Amino acid sequence: MIDYESFIGVVLRRYILMSINGLFVGTAGVPLSSRKKSSLEGIKRVSELGLDAMELEFVYGVRLNKDLAEKVGEIARSYYVVLTVHAPYYINLLSDNPSVVRSSINRIIESAKIGYYAGAWSIVFHPGFYSSYSSGEAVEKVRKSLKQVVKELS
Repeated sequence: MIDYESFIGVVLRRYILMSINGLFVGTAGVPLSSRKKSSLEGIKRVSELGLDAMELEFVYGVRLNKDLAEKVGEIARSYYVVLTVHAPYYINLLSDNPSVVRSSINRIIESAKIGYYAGAWSIVFHPGFYSSYSSGEAVEKVRKSLKQVVKELS
């Protein structure tokens, strides 16, 4: 049997988060003043501080699994905290080494998937550095890799 009251609450929270049209202020990662260094406690602390957003920092690797990400999303929605994701620093879509580019694509995909399970609003990553590429060449190379990301996420 469907618990309609819970279902409606989830739908309303999703609607609020999906209709973002303002400035949300939050922390890059778990606030230092959190009781425990965890995303769950970070969300609660963000809310206590009167903030309304928190970035899930995966900067040194994605350390959430699907189940925990879903729990993080549930807590964030209950506290009306918007989540975003920062993918690992170890991304270089402009590398001349195909295995580095492939690993970078994998890191973006992994970040996006876990962010999706958590209900994150967006994902941020640093695509790489120009190296010997011109601006136009760099944009084209990044665009090609991002098309691959979208294809694999679809």
